Amino acid sequence: MNVPNSPIPSFETAVAEGFPRNPDYNNGNQEGFGYFQATQKNGRRWSTARAFLDPARRRPNLRVETEALATRVLFDGQRAIGVAYVQRGEAPEARCSGEVILSAGAVKSPHLLELSGIGNPEILQSAGIPVRHELRGVGENYRDHYAPRMNWRVTVPITLNEQTRGVALAKEIVKYYVQRRGVLSLAAALVHGFVRTRPELEVPDVQFLFSHASYSDPQVRALDRAPGMTVTLYQCRPESTGSIHVNSPDPAAAPAIRPNYLADELDRRTLVAGMKIARRIVNNKALDRYRAFEMNPGDRCQTDDELLAFARQYGHTAYHVVGTCKMGHDPRAVVDDELRVHGAASLRVVDASIMPRMTSGNTCPVAVERLIVDDAPDRGPKSRPVMDEGPDRRHRCRGSAPPADPPAGGLADQRRRSRRADPWRDRLALGGSTRDPGGARRDRPRSLLSGGGSFLGGQKRKAAATASASVSVLSVKEWPSLLGAVGRAPAHT
Repeated sequence: MNVPNSPIPSFETAVAEGFPRNPDYNNGNQEGFGYFQATQKNGRRWSTARAFLDPARRRPNLRVETEALATRVLFDGQRAIGVAYVQRGEAPEARCSGEVILSAGAVKSPHLLELSGIGNPEILQSAGIPVRHELRGVGENYRDHYAPRMNWRVTVPITLNEQTRGVALAKEIVKYYVQRRGVLSLAAALVHGFVRTRPELEVPDVQFLFSHASYSDPQVRALDRAPGMTVTLYQCRPESTGSIHVNSPDPAAAPAIRPNYLADELDRRTLVAGMKIARRIVNNKALDRYRAFEMNPGDRCQTDDELLAFARQYGHTAYHVVGTCKMGHDPRAVVDDELRVHGAASLRVVDASIMPRMTSGNTCPVAVERLIVDDAPDRGPKSRPVMDEGPDRRHRCRGSAPPADPPAGGLADQRRRSRRADPWRDRLALGGSTRDPGGARRDRPRSLLSGGGSFLGGQKRKAAATASASVSVLSVKEWPSLLGAVGRAPAHT
C-alpha cells in the first residue's frame, strides 16, 4: 500500500530542485522522489510471520515451541541432523531426517554456524569452540546501510513530535482503533528519494527518507517536543565490509560485530555528496514557511571534512545487514548457488546473509527474504542467479503489501508454479505438501526454531518449533539488541 501524503511538501520541493517524480520505485526505474510503499494490512505492519506463519499455525504438521534459543546445529559426521536449543532451563534437541535450514538472519545465522564449529579455525579456537569444518567466510562480508540523520526545526505544529503527546495522542489512539488510520499507522518515513550523486552514474547511489518528525538521539529515538523534520540518507551499495564473529561458546553471549562503516573512500565521498543534496532540497524556497533552522549537523558543519565527521559520530545502522554467509564458489563463500553450506550435508542457509552484495534499497524481510526463499528452490545448473533482476522476477521484491488474504496453504501452496513435485520447495514450506511418484498428495512435517527473541510488527515474540522431517531455524530482526550490546566499532580502519 502507499503511505499517506506528508504535511510538509518535501516531495514537491525535491521536484522543484530538478529531481524527477517517481510514484513507483519498484517499476524498474528507481530514480526520483515520491511516497513510500509500505508492507501493511489494516493499518498494521504485515511481516512475513503474519503473512505466512500465522495462517499455518493450526496445521497438525507444525509444532511451535516458545521461549527457545537455538544453541548449535547437531551433526552426524558432516551431515546436519538437527538443532539443539535451550528452553525454560532445559536443553532439548530437534532432530530430523531431512535438512536443517538456518533462516536466523545475517547476524544469528553465522553466529549459529560458528557455535556449531563451522568457520575460521583461528576464530573458533580463540573462542574455545572445537573446529568441525573450516569455512573461513563465515561471518565475513558484513554489509549494512550506514545512515546519518539530518534534522530541522519546523515553524508550524504539524509534525509527529506534537501529534504524539497529550490530548493529541489520545485522539490518535481512538482514530487508530476505530479507523486503523492516523499517525499510529504510519511508516518510519513517508517520502522516498533515489538520487545519483554524480551525473556519470547509470543508477542512483543514495537513498533519502523524509520524516515529519525529529529526535536528537538515534539510539533512544525519543521525539522532540518542538516541531521538527528529518532527512535520513544512506549510500545504496556501500563498498565497506565488516564482520561478525563468535566471542564465546556461550550461545547467549553477544557476538562481536565490527561493521567497519565508511572504511572505503567511495563510501565517504558518496555520503557527503548525499548530505549536500539533502541540504539543497530542504533549503529550497518552497519550504521557507516550514523551515526554521537546521539543528543537525547545523551551521557549524560546512566543509566536506566537517560533514564526514558528523556522519561518523552520529550515523547509525539502518538494520539492513547482509552478506555474512555469502553465496558463491570463491574461498570466502559460505553457501553454493542452491544455498547449501559448503562442505556440510543437509544444511542450508536461507536468509539475507547469503546475499553477496547489498541491494540498492531497503532489505525488507517481506520483500528480499521472500525473494530468496521463493527463488531458492528453482536453483539448478541452468537457472538464473537468485538475485536476478529480469522483468519476470521483478515483482518478487516489490515493496507493496502481500496479498490481503494469503492462501491457507502457506508459502508452498501460494508459490507452487506447477504440479511437478519440487522437494527443495517442500523443505522450505511452512507445513507444505509433496506428491509421491504416483501423484498422491501427502503432508510432511515442518518446523521453525527461533535463534532468540524476534521483533515482528512491534511485538516481541520468541518462537521455536520441532518436527521430524526438517528443522528450520528462524529469527527476524533479533539483532538490534546485540548491536547495542557490543557497541559500534571504529568507522574506519
